[in-house]
Amino acid sequence: MKLPNGQVQKTGKIDSKIGFKEYVMNMNNGAATRKNLFWSSQLMAALACSVVAIGADNLVPEGDFESGLSVYEAQGADAKCFFVIDESTANKGSKSLACLPNETENKIALRKSGIVLDSAKKYKLSVVMKGQDADFGKMRGVLVINEGWHWSSPALTPAPGTSDWTEHTTIFQPKLSSNDKYQLVIFPPIKGKLWVDNIRLEEDTPATVASNADGPAVAASKNKLRNSNFANDMKDWMIHEKLNESFRIEAGGTKGEKCLVITGYSGKMTLRQGNIELNPEKQYTLSAWMKSEDLEPASTPWKGLFIINEGWHSISKCLPPPEKTSDWQRYSVTFTIKASSNGKYQLVIAGPEKGKLWIDSIQLEEGTGASDYVSN
Repeated sequence: MKLPNGQVQKTGKIDSKIGFKEYVMNMNNGAATRKNLFWSSQLMAALACSVVAIGADNLVPEGDFESGLSVYEAQGADAKCFFVIDESTANKGSKSLACLPNETENKIALRKSGIVLDSAKKYKLSVVMKGQDADFGKMRGVLVINEGWHWSSPALTPAPGTSDWTEHTTIFQPKLSSNDKYQLVIFPPIKGKLWVDNIRLEEDTPATVASNADGPAVAASKNKLRNSNFANDMKDWMIHEKLNESFRIEAGGTKGEKCLVITGYSGKMTLRQGNIELNPEKQYTLSAWMKSEDLEPASTPWKGLFIINEGWHSISKCLPPPEKTSDWQRYSVTFTIKASSNGKYQLVIAGPEKGKLWIDSIQLEEGTGASDYVSN
């Protein structure tokens, strides 16, 4: 069909060279009515409003990288060389941020400054990432810092090696910043390649109760841990110290699905989950399903699973890994722990020094015994 401006319109498709309004006018061989145009304009307005509503609460609206890196600042000598916009792959949209390896580990970073947060509130940071033969140093992943870097949120980092697009999330309450402003910081890997997309930073509004149309509200899950059966891989978990293949997710859990596998552990590297709220006046029970192969006795009492407070000034009883077991068994320990300066605690998993350990279905609950496992 020939249009007034000489362009050809194919039936049923919108030519990118003409507008949406022209397309509507020329549908049905140019017989579009004013009513068609009215409802089309209403639809366009509604779509525009919905787009605004979706992104309005994101404090990092440029986190999809569709508009490039204009609001980001590269830190370090030749830092811009390590961060490029990749139009060949994206989780959503058409672009993502590719982070190239910085083997010198000299604090090369990409920053987005001027983010206003309230230190009295909690926030949720979520990032979608994937890696290719990636390995990470001490400065790793995506995190939020205050002015002068006197505080930082937990860092979000994908599992080392090669991985597909996966969302990683952490919830934090920022410490006071001297100028009330905060920064988003992105570190490149020390080996391989890292892609980052769809960064969201928003005020956290946790669902403490669930809606029940047939009766009163239902209480939230008794399990205080998130993704503790590793159904979503490493989401909600962070690896402390240098990353390698010691911690990985594999099939073969207690129900034939995913589980955590630890091998070749060395040094102070641990897997952690933070932002856990506990009452120091109450007793809690930590339980997990585990099995092992060729483990040797630990050289310290702190190999296994345990809870720490802010700054590691107090530590719970440890749930040690079994030294010899051929099949999955459930283990538990009951403890109390001292108060934490910020009211938050972390679960720490320290692997065995030799051998192999499988962990699944971890539960942290109030009380003196382990009840049936529930996932969050």
